[in-house]
Amino acid sequence: MCVCTAFRLSRIQEQFSLTKIMSIKSKLLFFDVLMPIASGPFTYALGEDMEDMPAPVPGNRVLVPFKNTKKSGVLLGPASDVSSEIRKRMRNIIKVEDDGDIPFLPKSLLELINWTARYYMSSPGAVLKYAVPTGVWKGVKRRAVNTTSLQTDPLRSSDIRPRLAPQQAEVLSGINSDDKGVYLLRGVTGSGKTEVYIRAIESLSEGMGAIVLVPEIALTSQMIARFRARFGKHLDVFHSALSEGERVSAWKRARTGASKVVLAVRSGIFLPFERLGIIIVDEEHSATYKQSDGLKYSARDLAVVRGALQSAKVVLGSATPSIESSYNAVQGKYRLLTMPERIKKRPMPLVGLIDMKNAARASMSISVELAKAVEQVVEKNEREKGQEKGQILMLLNRRGYSPMVLCEDCGHVSKCDSCNVSLTWHKRDRTLRCHHCGGVRNPLDFCPKCGGVKISYIGQGTQRAEEELTGLFPDINSVRMDHDSTREKFSHERIIRSMETSENQMILGTQMVAKGHDLPGVVLAAVISGDVLLGLPDFRSAEKGFQLFTQLAGRAGRGEQEGRVFIQTFDPEHYVFRYVCKHDYEGFFNHEIKLRQELGYPPFSRLARVVLHGRVKDRFDSAMAKVTHVCRGFRMHGVSLLGPAPCPLERLRGRYRWHLLLKSRSSQQLHQAVEMFLVKTQNIGAIKIDVDIDPSNMM
Repeated sequence: MCVCTAFRLSRIQEQFSLTKIMSIKSKLLFFDVLMPIASGPFTYALGEDMEDMPAPVPGNRVLVPFKNTKKSGVLLGPASDVSSEIRKRMRNIIKVEDDGDIPFLPKSLLELINWTARYYMSSPGAVLKYAVPTGVWKGVKRRAVNTTSLQTDPLRSSDIRPRLAPQQAEVLSGINSDDKGVYLLRGVTGSGKTEVYIRAIESLSEGMGAIVLVPEIALTSQMIARFRARFGKHLDVFHSALSEGERVSAWKRARTGASKVVLAVRSGIFLPFERLGIIIVDEEHSATYKQSDGLKYSARDLAVVRGALQSAKVVLGSATPSIESSYNAVQGKYRLLTMPERIKKRPMPLVGLIDMKNAARASMSISVELAKAVEQVVEKNEREKGQEKGQILMLLNRRGYSPMVLCEDCGHVSKCDSCNVSLTWHKRDRTLRCHHCGGVRNPLDFCPKCGGVKISYIGQGTQRAEEELTGLFPDINSVRMDHDSTREKFSHERIIRSMETSENQMILGTQMVAKGHDLPGVVLAAVISGDVLLGLPDFRSAEKGFQLFTQLAGRAGRGEQEGRVFIQTFDPEHYVFRYVCKHDYEGFFNHEIKLRQELGYPPFSRLARVVLHGRVKDRFDSAMAKVTHVCRGFRMHGVSLLGPAPCPLERLRGRYRWHLLLKSRSSQQLHQAVEMFLVKTQNIGAIKIDVDIDPSNMM
């Protein structure tokens, strides 16, 4: 996205201007204080007992009385229009809590918090809660990150600067040609984007910091090794798998400038760098950059905003950029840089489709053709002992053993009590689990509806595929990588390490195995079921499918041996596969952008998804009848409203859910329309309303 006119940064910068330095002796004795709660700022007075202290400035951490307790907050600036009546009841700031000479938060981060709250229609306090780790507010002591568990192949973590390929040097020159701006780096998988990132950071002026965002914790281990070798003690890591003390340490080092580089996931966009030279968003197309609950912000889009606020460069990197980002490059809003070849001009893998309607089966999930391809890798490894063994990567984007438990006598499907979805059978611990609310139920030996005993487990997940592969290839050491197998700290790293050291020859997992891993030994990659994503009720389903399949294909053939890729599908004629097989991003973009324009979907419009939910069915249905009446009479120039209608996941975590979609070419009109809708429905009881600006999930 680009910074839209409705949210001009100049207004934000003016609001937080420091040109008027506050003084105790001035008449500005009332200040707005923001606390990490879902609210706007509160106004406090400066007590007489603080008159001899240094003047507070925006960004200072202050302790204030709040209700019957005391809370820490951030001072925003002088309050305006404080009436004499309010002054009589004004409570005083207790003290400034900053430890050193610099404020708790830099001015630029206050500006970003304010912009985020306004654009995503939240409160500044809610954004502050996301921006500052809980451990910082609680005073948790720092704890250095233990990176000894994260070390990978010594050759990969060496500090040797590889010689740049001509296309890498050309791209780096483009990034270094200016101190600011947004660059879309489209480089095929294996083209050497990571080395370009590192060189761009090394080129920054002394004292300038860098934020490097990755979409998954699973991607950090290899990146850490490479970045640690080049930046040493000046590198920090920031993600949710770390302890509170480790996150506090990384946050404070960013604030003091002790860190030059922080490698982080989504929330790292709020790290408090005072002097920020570059923000790099790796795999910028990933949907995980969009927060799905609470504050529904996009870290990728906020990277663009923060770059503008701090005059920093922003590099959005991907082999398969989002349609919106590529369109911004076409429009000249971003500068497009391309790397169309792999390092050492290695060939892209051959991609083949297996039509599962007619394919002979080696097992329930695996075709004979795919099984033979695996056998060929094994046989070649046996023939060429002493050489680097070829490895195999399998993708099935569904965890568990079976996604449905069915009674053959009456057709009853075991469903979650809180969600309108079938429970998934997990054979390892013999439980039925809901992958949406986390509910767990012990299975019955008979049908709870008819008492029948013919219970079938329908469909396949990663656990079942793992069992089938082990049965077909008992001599292959394999490992599974999904949410269930990566719960422990550093489990992602241990799994990747086992592939790097050839301890395991095959890795099977959900989409996390397809993203960004550099495993030169992989010569065969396969999608066990290519139809899961493409059938979702989401206008981005084709884009998400293309990106996932292309990224998966990009894991193969990155070493000395050429790679092969197979995609098993019941719909080989789907247009997505045509472009995946040719590694043709531009062809897919041109096809998809025409469909988006015809339907008026992004990037040709802006979207807001409004989800309405309630617990009591009768009261919720009554409320939705009133909402439907409001929607029928809703009129606003330049805005269209679709719905309301039940969500695809109509019941989730015990709440009934409907949604509607607002579309407009104007971001300002879209926000006004949402505000109007909220006003018109504010007195309808029995429902809660969530607003998602620029939604990525339509479920």
